[in-house]
Amino acid sequence: MDDKSRVALPSALRILVERNLGPMAEHKEGRVLTITSHERDPCLLAYDEPWFDQMMLDVESRARAHGAEDGAINDWILRLGTGVPENASFDANGRFILPAFLKAHAGITRHAFFYGRISGIEIWDPATLMAFEGAPPVLREACRFHMERNKVVL
Repeated sequence: MDDKSRVALPSALRILVERNLGPMAEHKEGRVLTITSHERDPCLLAYDEPWFDQMMLDVESRARAHGAEDGAINDWILRLGTGVPENASFDANGRFILPAFLKAHAGITRHAFFYGRISGIEIWDPATLMAFEGAPPVLREACRFHMERNKVVL
């Protein structure tokens, strides 16, 4: 991360995001990620628009399924499931500015570790990930590997 809070999607993840965005990715205004807080873990999640839209439908469905007896939607599920989303435009190299609140919320200070999953991208502060007991060992190993490869001491 640089002094302006810019980070860059790893190229493999950028290619997948651009593929999901389709023709929108060919235009500057179409290259947008939605970044939000994770529902339970101390990291951020990033989605391209199609995945974020689907996630919102899934969260709403879950909130309706667990609504009150009077039919009211479960606001707690909506709040946790949507997090605090903010859009971030990325350039042709995958660089974007991490939104200030979300960066602070996840404790990301100098470095960011990106982990691609089926439904989005997790963004971690490496030290937080290494200390997080809920992280699978392979995720910690991947973080350690990439940080060492970039000469980052944890």
